[in-house]
Amino acid sequence: MTHYHLLKLSLKLTFTRSMTDDSVFVKQGENVLLSVKEPVTLNDKDFYWKFNKTNNIVKYSDKLSVRPKYQGRVEFFVQNQSLLLKNLQQNDTGEYTAVVSEDEDRTVTTHRVIVQGRSPVSAVTLTVTSSSSGCNLTVTCTVVDSHIKKHFRCDNQTCSPEPGEGPQVSGSSASINVYVQEGFIICNHSNHVSWEQDRKEIKEVCEPQPVGLHCILVLIVFRSNRCKCPTSKKEEMENTVYAVSQVRGGTVNTLVK
Repeated sequence: MTHYHLLKLSLKLTFTRSMTDDSVFVKQGENVLLSVKEPVTLNDKDFYWKFNKTNNIVKYSDKLSVRPKYQGRVEFFVQNQSLLLKNLQQNDTGEYTAVVSEDEDRTVTTHRVIVQGRSPVSAVTLTVTSSSSGCNLTVTCTVVDSHIKKHFRCDNQTCSPEPGEGPQVSGSSASINVYVQEGFIICNHSNHVSWEQDRKEIKEVCEPQPVGLHCILVLIVFRSNRCKCPTSKKEEMENTVYAVSQVRGGTVNTLVK
């Protein structure tokens, strides 16, 4: 197997790990690569991979020996002592240990492998109800073909479970979570190897804040009370009214504004 394929398998192992380093979740029918934390020098030493501490899978001592039960289902890589398990089934769930045997046995690495069934998690539907005041939302995430539903309160930034809601778990190792991301409210139903989602765009469910009537009235009053003053000397002259008085010897103009 090439270095490229080893790298791809290592990435898959990293992706399927749980929060604890020695536990690996794998979907039924898939492969997983088990590595040792510190590869060892195999000179004059026996190296084993064991299942549930007692059942030998492979033994390496000058040459490789694979137990008949695992023929065609495993690959052992001498350069780093990693073990590839193929086409895992649910009865492959258990503890896998790498052991070096010299004067006495020494456990090098332990992995807990958990194989989960092929059946994916069920689909979910997301229901969103908005209140009359802006973006205050009531959100319900329901598992299809099930009585399981979870209730949340959301705004345009975050979501939190309704008071009194229990753990967000829908079944064996499956959980329900609702959150806001990139302008969407998202309901996510997942376990360690599969997931389903439903989503709603926030702008479609958040009511815009209406402009208050008192704001409109204030604006009208303000505009009606503005003073329209002359903008030029010409306009000032045009708006001037003159009263004309007759006097002996000529005309006197009396200015009235």
